[in-house]
Amino acid sequence: MDRGDSKPGDAVTVVDPRGNALGTAHYSSTSQICLRLLSRRIEAIDTTFLQRRIAASEAYRKRVVANSAAYRLIHAEGDLLPGLMVDR
Repeated sequence: MDRGDSKPGDAVTVVDPRGNALGTAHYSSTSQICLRLLSRRIEAIDTTFLQRRIAASEAYRKRVVANSAAYRLIHAEGDLLPGLMVDR
């Protein structure tokens, strides 16, 4: 794997052996899972990206959670935010 000049925490472009782009991932140099795919597109992982994903997670929970103020708002890969869990 060619890490280039990527640093832990960077959003990186993931490519296959032929150089075809596969998406954008979060990079970690210390985890056993060094890449966590955030998008199947090449896109900026910025505030707008995160707000969109969090809003989608919240909208889904509002549809499926009833009569409770305590629930998992973000459930990692299930909400397309790998490695992140947020409880309310």
